[in-house]
Amino acid sequence: MRALVALLLFTLPLSAAPVPKALKKPLPSPDGVWRLVEFNTDGQNEPVRDAELDWVIAGEHIFPRQAVEPAHGDKGPPNFTTPDESRPHRRLWGDQPAVLVVSDTTLQLCVATDGRQEVSECRPGKGVWYYTFERSR
Repeated sequence: MRALVALLLFTLPLSAAPVPKALKKPLPSPDGVWRLVEFNTDGQNEPVRDAELDWVIAGEHIFPRQAVEPAHGDKGPPNFTTPDESRPHRRLWGDQPAVLVVSDTTLQLCVATDGRQEVSECRPGKGVWYYTFERSR
């Protein structure tokens, strides 16, 4: 009996612990048209060319907007996949690991280009392509 009371006294405060807001709120969908505002490779800012300004994310596909999909809607095989549905911010862009941070108006995307198996955070650096987009539509 004492063990049960001790167990209840110990676990009761743990069960009442608040859940962080970030875990309660689902990730906003990255689907839509995004305008590229910054590109950084290996820690160095690169010029953003006009031809690469608008990008489309549609489910498990990502492509520059002028790379218009065929009229029959075949986008080809998925190239922006989510290998683990419990971690939707982690993606594979082709076979390269990527991570995205998305809000209602901004998307940051980091893609490892140095052979590593996983990207854990999104920030400019060596062996990383770092993209910053603003939602266009």
